[in-house]
Amino acid sequence: MYILISVIFIAELIIAYQLVSLVVKLDKKVCDINECVLELKPLAQTSLQYARLLVKNLVDKTNNIIGMMTKRKEQAIAKTILFLAINVMLIIFRIREVKPNKIFKLALALLDVASDLSIVNKI
Repeated sequence: MYILISVIFIAELIIAYQLVSLVVKLDKKVCDINECVLELKPLAQTSLQYARLLVKNLVDKTNNIIGMMTKRKEQAIAKTILFLAINVMLIIFRIREVKPNKIFKLALALLDVASDLSIVNKI
């Protein structure tokens, strides 16, 4: 019986020794990795600052492009409204039975539509 207990005790000592040696090896590896990280830290910081600047420049350029596209869209809508208004007025002037009062009302209606469309586009 004492032999069995001593065999189990020796087996536990062997297992404990293996675990302790494994922990020591892992500790040495962690220390080596820590040294590498400490050496590469300034390079990593510089790289992150460079990446941050690149992203900021990309965001600025994207915002500039979006602003330019918005201006172009507004210009296109304004030109389309002007084109339609001129064509409608030309069609009206070609009809001979139209009175000046009706032309004036139509011009006011076109002006209201143009102002409504320009307000909607700005929102």
